[in-house]
Amino acid sequence: VVLWIAASLAFGFYVSQFATYNATYGSLAGVIVFLLWLYISNNALLLGAELNAEIERGRELKQGLPAEEDIQLPPRATKA
Repeated sequence: VVLWIAASLAFGFYVSQFATYNATYGSLAGVIVFLLWLYISNNALLLGAELNAEIERGRELKQGLPAEEDIQLPPRATKA
C-alpha cells in the first residue's frame, strides 16, 4: 500500500510538473495518463505480492518447514 501511494504521488507530481501530454495527444491525454497510472499501480501491486510471498517463504525456512517453489497444498482431486 505504501509503495502504491508513493508511486501515485510521484506520478501525479510528474504529470503536473513535467508532462506535456495534453499538447501532444490532445483530448486523448486523459486516457493515456490513466493507462500509465494503471500500469504503475499494477507494478506496485505485483511487487508487493512478490515481497509478501518471499517474506512468507523466509518464515517457513526459519521454522524448518520445506519452503520450495512448489505449492504446499494437496490437490483438490486426484482423478483425471
